[in-house]
Amino acid sequence: MSSSIDQNPALPSPAVHLKPGGAAAPTGLRPPRRHDIDNLRSFCTAHVIAHHTAIAYGGISGAGLPPQAHSGLFDDASPLFTPFIATNLSYGMGLYFFLSGQMTAQSMSRSKSDWGLIRSKLWRLGMPALLYSALIDPVGAVIARPEKTLVGNLGKYVGEVGKLDGVRGPVWYNATLIVFDICAVALRRVLPYSGSPSPKFVKAAFRLLGRWGWLGVAGASFLLRTKLPPGGVIPVIGVDPAYLLQYIFGYALGHAAFHVGERSIPGPENLSVYKAYAISLGTLPLLFLPGFLKGEGIGGAVQLGGWNWTAAIYAVWNELSFYTLAPAVMQTFERNYNRPAGRGLWSPRYSYAAFLLHTLVSWVADLGLARLLKRSDGKRPAWMSNRAWQAFGPLLVTAVMSAVDILGSFKLGQLLIDSVPGVGSLL
Repeated sequence: MSSSIDQNPALPSPAVHLKPGGAAAPTGLRPPRRHDIDNLRSFCTAHVIAHHTAIAYGGISGAGLPPQAHSGLFDDASPLFTPFIATNLSYGMGLYFFLSGQMTAQSMSRSKSDWGLIRSKLWRLGMPALLYSALIDPVGAVIARPEKTLVGNLGKYVGEVGKLDGVRGPVWYNATLIVFDICAVALRRVLPYSGSPSPKFVKAAFRLLGRWGWLGVAGASFLLRTKLPPGGVIPVIGVDPAYLLQYIFGYALGHAAFHVGERSIPGPENLSVYKAYAISLGTLPLLFLPGFLKGEGIGGAVQLGGWNWTAAIYAVWNELSFYTLAPAVMQTFERNYNRPAGRGLWSPRYSYAAFLLHTLVSWVADLGLARLLKRSDGKRPAWMSNRAWQAFGPLLVTAVMSAVDILGSFKLGQLLIDSVPGVGSLL
């Protein structure tokens, strides 16, 4: 990575530099860094890793998929994970795209060439996505179920590469962001902006959209999910269309925030992150209300798509959580963590690399855990069928393995960037 960590494209850096009065700084100047955004990037990376680890060890996938416990340590998904995973899904990626929109807006304001900007995005977003999909993801498949010989493993790797029909794994974010950025540049060319309205009007419109736009996103997402329920993907870029409208909304808000000189996502005034989580978690049980009223109980699966009350409640809950949690998290970092992050292991300099490498680290760590806990024949010992282990083991394993995966991902990212020539210029 270059010496300036504000070029990280996937876990955005201080995208907006503001003057004391709140207006965007003039093009070309270098106001003080937004250290809170630096620290938020590292937090977001660690948060994503913990989220994926929770899904892997018995959590309920946000895409409506079955449990993905790749170690086979647990029989079923643990309902204890539902609040953690559901709230993460409700605001995490929307926040990412808001930050990305800010960064792209700043880049567009400084860029002298639209093609040069797009070429830079393709290099810094597209190349890592390509390398991940063609190298890391197939290698992970080999690691997960290795053959007995080197030739067999090479053949399996080639077979996995031959199956590629788009990006794999977390780099759907990179691919989707490339599409958004290209669309933003294209809109600037076809919709030249002249005769701008008053700044007061623009800022008022931004705040109105930020405060009430989530309701429109909720309604449109519900209608979209009647045809495209959670769990699908758009070919090539790999994004789940069921959540795409929130990502577009967050990205557009990021662009607008840069142009009106706002520091964060509009949200409820003076809402602490604790109160925001209380609102989200307190209203989450409403998803089970339709099934309960039908006499189905609360233990069954909920339908997050289709034309039904549960899907409608989920659409509103998901966007309400984004509206409350995303601004609260940003404001918390702005108030409490607006200080230099330093150059240690947790530096945002390594967050993008950690994001790209964390699935590989997780696969290797999982093999070590399976070898440690399972018998020599690969089967589970009898004590793993104990009810207490099946009920609370996922929490214990997730807590331990999240720490291992986070530490390992940042350490591997640090080694690559600091030790391998050329990696820093890409990541």
